[in-house]
Amino acid sequence: MELTRRHPTDLLLRRHQRAQALRGGAGSGVERSGNGESSAPQGANAELQRLAITDRTTGVRNRAYFEEAVAAEIAGVARYGTPVSLLLLDIDHSKAINDTHGHLGGDQILIELTVPIDRHLG
Repeated sequence: MELTRRHPTDLLLRRHQRAQALRGGAGSGVERSGNGESSAPQGANAELQRLAITDRTTGVRNRAYFEEAVAAEIAGVARYGTPVSLLLLDIDHSKAINDTHGHLGGDQILIELTVPIDRHLG
């Protein structure tokens, strides 16, 4: 992967576009129930929940989601004896990447690594 210097707004726009693509596009958050009434509060609550478990930089699920998911999986293993797998990644030299290419360069690396993994496993 080649790191290139880009204007910060280009990277932010690209990051936003990738996060939107991961989520399946942008919605209004306002839906209609079967009787035609607005379900804006439910849509707003769902959006707040999604934001609470989503990393702003990469658009993938964050540590809060991870902690809840691990607890639920452990409970499932204990209750049903089902197998479970865990994938952890350790990115070596991240400080050197940030020092050399700046935090936007480090963010670009995180996005390039996490988005395809999330798309495949998500």
